[in-house]
Amino acid sequence: MLCFDNVSYQYPGQDFDLIDELSFSVEPGSFHSIIGISGCGKSTIFRMFNGLLQPKKGNIFVNGNPITGQNHYCGYMPQKDMLFPWRTIGENLALPLEIQRKYTKAEQRDLIDAAFLSQTDACWQENIDWMLKQGLISEAVALDDVRVNLHDQ
Repeated sequence: MLCFDNVSYQYPGQDFDLIDELSFSVEPGSFHSIIGISGCGKSTIFRMFNGLLQPKKGNIFVNGNPITGQNHYCGYMPQKDMLFPWRTIGENLALPLEIQRKYTKAEQRDLIDAAFLSQTDACWQENIDWMLKQGLISEAVALDDVRVNLHDQ
């Protein structure tokens, strides 16, 4: 379970909390959406959850444990694609698996094949459209063996 407990966040230089005492929980296996106008804090919530930002106050938990000090609990697909232009699509998709170092190159290939992504493996990102690129990134996040996947659209 994911839990935000009275979490607040204030960006440096601001005189107000963008996130003010936010509390919610998400049960395993469920899907939720956070919606709102641009600048209301949706991406900030994601960045706090994945540890890129630290809350001003409050706590964030996964399965009852604080996220501080935890590794590899969260997959994150940001709004802007984070593909490396010097890597093919296949190499970009395999990156989370490479970082984990728990899969051999052959196992990485099998995972990509199993997700039906092999047809785009040798493509360079400038050769595919934005929608396909987003779908591929989403699949790459799903390949990563984490407890929570966040998609910031």
